Amino acid sequence: MQNACYGSLAKSVLSDITLKLKGSRLIGITGPCGSGKSSLLLAILNEMSLISGEAVVQGETVYVPQVPWVYAGTLRDNVLFGAPYDETRYWSVINACALSDDIVALPNGDLTTIGGSGGVSLSIGQQSRVSLARAAYRMSDIYLFDEPFCAISDSTSTHFISKCICGFLSSSLRILVTRHSDYLKKADHVVMLEDGRIANQGSFTELKHSILLSDVPKKAPEPSQSGQPRTLDDSTEENKSIHLSGGIYLRYLRNGGNPFFLAILLLLVLSEQSLLAICDWWLAYWTGMTYPRQRDLMYVHVLAGLLGGALVIVFVCFVGEQFLLSRASKVTHEKMVVALLKAPLLFFDTNTSESILKRFSRDVAITDEALPASLTKSLHGILSQSAVIILCVAVNYWVTLAAVPLLVVVVLLKRFAQRSFRDLRSLESSLRTPVNSHLVETAQGLISIRAYRSQEYFSKLFHRYLDSQVRPRIMLFAGLRWLSLRLDICCAFFIAIVAIASVLVSTKSVLCGLSLLYAIQLMDHSQRTGQDTTETHHLMTSPKRMMHFGDIEPERGYNLGSSPPLSWPVEGAITCKNLSLSYQKEGPKALHNLYFEVKPRERISIVGKAGAGKSSLVAALFQMPPPEGEISIDGHDIKCLYLQELRKHLSVVPQNPSIFPGTLRFNLDAIGSLVDDELWRVLEIVQLRERVESLPDGLGFRVSEHKIELSTREKQLLCLARALLQNNRVVIIDEAFDDDVSAIMEETVRTQLQECTVITIAHRLGTIMASDRVMVMREGRIIEFDEPEKLAELDEGDFSEIIMNIS
Repeated sequence: MQNACYGSLAKSVLSDITLKLKGSRLIGITGPCGSGKSSLLLAILNEMSLISGEAVVQGETVYVPQVPWVYAGTLRDNVLFGAPYDETRYWSVINACALSDDIVALPNGDLTTIGGSGGVSLSIGQQSRVSLARAAYRMSDIYLFDEPFCAISDSTSTHFISKCICGFLSSSLRILVTRHSDYLKKADHVVMLEDGRIANQGSFTELKHSILLSDVPKKAPEPSQSGQPRTLDDSTEENKSIHLSGGIYLRYLRNGGNPFFLAILLLLVLSEQSLLAICDWWLAYWTGMTYPRQRDLMYVHVLAGLLGGALVIVFVCFVGEQFLLSRASKVTHEKMVVALLKAPLLFFDTNTSESILKRFSRDVAITDEALPASLTKSLHGILSQSAVIILCVAVNYWVTLAAVPLLVVVVLLKRFAQRSFRDLRSLESSLRTPVNSHLVETAQGLISIRAYRSQEYFSKLFHRYLDSQVRPRIMLFAGLRWLSLRLDICCAFFIAIVAIASVLVSTKSVLCGLSLLYAIQLMDHSQRTGQDTTETHHLMTSPKRMMHFGDIEPERGYNLGSSPPLSWPVEGAITCKNLSLSYQKEGPKALHNLYFEVKPRERISIVGKAGAGKSSLVAALFQMPPPEGEISIDGHDIKCLYLQELRKHLSVVPQNPSIFPGTLRFNLDAIGSLVDDELWRVLEIVQLRERVESLPDGLGFRVSEHKIELSTREKQLLCLARALLQNNRVVIIDEAFDDDVSAIMEETVRTQLQECTVITIAHRLGTIMASDRVMVMREGRIIEFDEPEKLAELDEGDFSEIIMNIS
């Protein structure tokens, strides 16, 4: 690069970049947040626009993003990424990236499906190691690593650098973005960026006293321990065929009106069909009169009365049907919303966010728009066909001998076809999910796909998914034509029988003509009604799924419990006796018979490896799900309290921040009970006041409506501010990866939460040693629980091992 500037004409992101990187060297890129480190890697990948200067990249590149990306496929597929399988190199990379133990723990080893709606969910740390393995497996000239060790422990990072980056990748050019001095020491050349420009460059020894480098953390943060791999199954309602009985129709209609209203509406619909048939019969009867009698105005008046009555009933039926079906959709939707808000945690573990969104988007749209028209057309079509058959039988009862067997054949044909159509539509629906997921995943990982030159591989995957989805649709169309042909044959037989019976049996010619006319119309009616009923049967799966969600049993404590005193909790003392937790009925236990006490205003750090039970202990405090045993806060058994009251009096600062669409004021104070001065005071405590003041509208800044995005660091601090504003006596913190955020949290706990009981899932040595006591967990059990200084003196203890790994 020679004087290269990247960005847009309005604003440059990188300015005056002059670099000449070649050979088998390790290049370190460092600098403060927002200095342009990631942008420099994107520029090398040609993912940014070159405004001026020159830039030439020779050789193939691979890229490891800061936020790891995996797609729905086996773990091996995610590592190979379309490249040929070389067993020796593959397992060397797996060992270098410390994935061997994870593969052993997976159900099908490295052939286990990960990602997607039905695969195993990997933790952020595991995803980062898969992303590193993907890069290490590729034979390339240039390797780009964008802070890949944020979610990986120091020991794993050091192992990867020594075995991989400085090992069998040492013959290539490697560019590593990092802010950690331990990793920069291994670099042959260090480039320091500030405000999108190169501030300095040289060896680590030459730059180690630089002011910029003095801000670089010495240690990488520990990985999140809350991301234990877990298999998530997609909604069974989405992927299996749903059997629809008459009770489903009746239950859905009952949501729209009471039985009396349904009976009146059905009577009106029958009257509508009867009046229309009587109009035809009266017209036939009138035309059969002699000419002098046909001129009698009485016939005109009767016909006009019948048509007028039919018109009124048709209008009343239309209004009643629309009211019934729109209210049924509304009530079904409201029940689903209420049930989901009260649903237990297990429901969200076994139903993906995609399947829930489909209920509120696709299924609600179907019940509001497509189902009413289809259901009314099916009902009127069935009644119209019934009127045709009844009229033909009334004119000549001998038709019954042939009509009954034909009707049985038609019913059996439709039942047989209906089962096949239901299964084909269900199969098509389930195969649509991989197509949509693949499109979303491809869009999210587009930079990685282009960096690995895997566009053709992902294009073939898309066509494979699309072909699988189209096959059932083609079979469905073929099945519909198969059914239509056979219905036409049955109708032709019925017309022939009516005609023959009219000739053989002496009846009035006018009525014979009317019956023949009706019988001929039956062919067209049967086609349309058959299609309408098939479509209705398919569309009814949407309200069926919505009603299934509406039947979810609420969490224990929503309907039963007592309210604590207004000032509860005052001290924040926590006592747990015989505490056990399982996320599924008769499933493995995440916590095993825990006994412990937390004193008022005590600071507790919980430490342990992934899957030790730290997050499960926090989940037990929030009754998500309700555990076995007893948890008391200030002497009140939380199992006996209303869930809303319990959770309202506990504050949590999650590692993955939750920011809701709306204003910053709403995110800080959702119920609007605090004045702005209090919000500004807390924002100043968490060092966000200047940032919020710089945003359009300040506290009125709408998070989801501006192009300006809040960084993860700012979102985490907003969650901390939200917890401070709640002013609760029990605060749970899942420590952030970012050292700056962790330092602010630690200072806030020390200065603002002295009167609170604070439980922290800790990853940093400073936080752990500043605690009053440390709880060491392993496999759902408390192994050690004492003051950090005393635990550190135990040479063979788990805590000593954890401290050694962090240090």
